[in-house]
Amino acid sequence: MENTWVKLFRSLKDWCWYTDANTMRLFVHLVIIVNWKPSFWKGIPVDRGQTITSVGKLSEQIHLSEQQIRTALNKLKSTNEITIKSTNRFTKITVLKYSEYQSGDLDNNKQDNEQPNNQITNKQQTDNKRITTIEEVNNSKNSKEFNISKKNKQKEIPLFPDNSQEFNQAFEDFAEMRKESLRKPLKTKQAKLLIFKKLKTLSNYEDVQIQILEQSTMNSWQGLWPIGQNNNNKKDKPRFAMPEFDENGDIIYE
Repeated sequence: MENTWVKLFRSLKDWCWYTDANTMRLFVHLVIIVNWKPSFWKGIPVDRGQTITSVGKLSEQIHLSEQQIRTALNKLKSTNEITIKSTNRFTKITVLKYSEYQSGDLDNNKQDNEQPNNQITNKQQTDNKRITTIEEVNNSKNSKEFNISKKNKQKEIPLFPDNSQEFNQAFEDFAEMRKESLRKPLKTKQAKLLIFKKLKTLSNYEDVQIQILEQSTMNSWQGLWPIGQNNNNKKDKPRFAMPEFDENGDIIYE
């Protein structure tokens, strides 16, 4: 076992997500795996309190589903505990108050009762832990890319290659929900593109678009609505309600 540690204060029990098992579990895990000092990953700066990871990797590490991970991440974002930057290459998560939580010296990283030699050992082990975490993300990604069949490769080509993996996963979760729960599948690529155009009318920011998709998925809504929109009563529906499509992707006019 690595001889490293992080601080958890007793006041954490008063935190709003303390009794939310999944969110609490993910947050503590993030505090453990983020960098304790700045570094670089493939030329990309990774500061203190940041880590390069993915939803899939976090799911494997703490044994929650990818949907549970995305929901917990959104809750942590909503209360400004973390920020997330997603691209086609990587996802960078920042624990915003990491230095406050740890209140440790960046150069010393020392524990009150430890000797200087132990401090050096702890620093080396922390560096090794950080490097291993990044390498595990890369190895996991490479393993999936080279061990799947051609048929599975074709399935994993994202419909929206200019968007992040997280966005494409949220979109596929929404499409799967419509197919399985509502029996209203998006049968054609054109139907999915129309949904995408609808998203862009609601927000130009990808993280908000992901939240809109997840909101409809979690509530089993056929259409897309602004975050927090009441969809329980027809009179509450906004003027830009989502149209229905037939199997060819054409709009059904009532």
